[in-house]
Amino acid sequence: MHGADQDVEGAILLSPPLHRAKDADLERWAATGRPVTALVPELDDFLQPEEARERFAPLTQ
Repeated sequence: MHGADQDVEGAILLSPPLHRAKDADLERWAATGRPVTALVPELDDFLQPEEARERFAPLTQ
């Protein structure tokens, strides 16, 4: 959520808690063009893989 504001080359998110991130946060990160890799466990209690695909859709990089 805050990575787009930092001087980073990319991000790796492990079981990210997207309940706080808004669509605008993801769109802001997408606009940076920086790579992002999200690792979502198949049996995650908070974010299921299909929901993660939908939520991360704005991140086309």
